[in-house]
Amino acid sequence: MKPTAFLLSILISFCLSAQENITITAATYSGFTGQEVNVFAVEVARVNKTDYMNHWESYFKAQSKLPLIREDHDISIKGIIIKKLGSRAYNIYLHFQPSDAGTLVYVGFQDTVTGFIGADHPQYGIDIKKLILEETQKVYLQTRGEDVEKEKAYLKTLEKELSSIKDEESKIQKSIMKAGQEVDKLKNEIAINEGVMEELVFEISDRRSSVNALSSDTPKEVRKKAESEAKNSEKKRDNLRKQIDKDKQKIFDLEQDIADAHYQVNVLQPSKEEAARKVEAQRDLLIEINQDVSKMKR
Repeated sequence: MKPTAFLLSILISFCLSAQENITITAATYSGFTGQEVNVFAVEVARVNKTDYMNHWESYFKAQSKLPLIREDHDISIKGIIIKKLGSRAYNIYLHFQPSDAGTLVYVGFQDTVTGFIGADHPQYGIDIKKLILEETQKVYLQTRGEDVEKEKAYLKTLEKELSSIKDEESKIQKSIMKAGQEVDKLKNEIAINEGVMEELVFEISDRRSSVNALSSDTPKEVRKKAESEAKNSEKKRDNLRKQIDKDKQKIFDLEQDIADAHYQVNVLQPSKEEAARKVEAQRDLLIEINQDVSKMKR
């Protein structure tokens, strides 16, 4: 059977926090007896139907050994005496259904003598509302406590992701700095070698002039020595030129690496910003949950 229910009029509303996490209103419901009867409509935010049903089932079993009937959406127990409500026996019916906020449940307390008690009942209504409120608070706080642990674990995951991105960025930045230092070192060496090479150019010119100025009767050993000195200077010049060209190629390669590394850093920025946003949002959510629980406990 799929019972239909509707709210006729709101007589009393309990708003337990600024977010109205639990509300208890007077309503009528036709699913318990086939006729509309006075019930308590209870809506609790963030608590799913199964958890709410489990709580009430445990509560009733702790109160009495009377048989309890639980179906997909309903719980009922007949002739139960609730200590907090005195010595009167009640038939209690609950119909649970998911809501946008969490779970909506219609609670019917049927006095075995006078019938269903509404939320506006001058004698028993307040006590029953208080009982429903206390038990709903318990399951709400339990659920939110579980939420805190779950969200804390998720925050750690998000923080690890952000830390990983930052570590990668730091690693790249260090490589950029190291490459930059190597470029500066090579440029300094090139400048020194170019200065030495300029001196060698003049030296080679002088030595070649000296060789060319030697007369035909110059001793062979003297000419050979002069030629050797000139060639040694030319060899030094050629080696320096090769070293300079090699260092320039290194600088080119390093500057390419630096450019690529800067690109990698830029690519990381959206991911880092998104990860940081998620961490901040998760921290705000935890603050909200903790504040919510603190309000409920007061």
